[in-house]
Amino acid sequence: MGEDGKPAFPNAQIYMTQADFDFWTDEAKLAQDAIRPMIEGARRSLTPNRARIAFVRDGQELLPGIQALAAPGHTVGHTSYLITSQGQTLCFAGDVAHHHVLSVERPRIRFVFDTDAEQAVSTRLRIFDMLAAQRLQLLSYHFPWPGIGHVAKHGDGFRYIASPMRMAF
Repeated sequence: MGEDGKPAFPNAQIYMTQADFDFWTDEAKLAQDAIRPMIEGARRSLTPNRARIAFVRDGQELLPGIQALAAPGHTVGHTSYLITSQGQTLCFAGDVAHHHVLSVERPRIRFVFDTDAEQAVSTRLRIFDMLAAQRLQLLSYHFPWPGIGHVAKHGDGFRYIASPMRMAF
């Protein structure tokens, strides 16, 4: 939403899980001091856009080549997306990992920013195991720019190997 209270992208379709929508718009959570600011902010963005929200389920192909992948823990309905084009797949992981070293090399570390830290650890291990086994590329919010690379199994954890950047002219 823009500062004027109008949608920043008025023609956009919004994809999210029902669980996340219900969590972030639950008025009862406004009584919880620790998360009140986050609930208020989410409600300001989600409530006026309700008619443009399409709810997704795990495994659903919401657009050609884009498949939802349940990744709960950071939020109750956190979703990653597998994006496939021209025979290549990239996993847009979102907030599965919060740091390119700590979250990857020590994936069992719990983070205060996860709504369910135990579930987040389980999800992180499952996603990283899948990425390493299938050698899929990863795109993560919190990794150094551009945040694209691979994870490989390393002891009890993993290693993040950033993909080399290529210049486009």
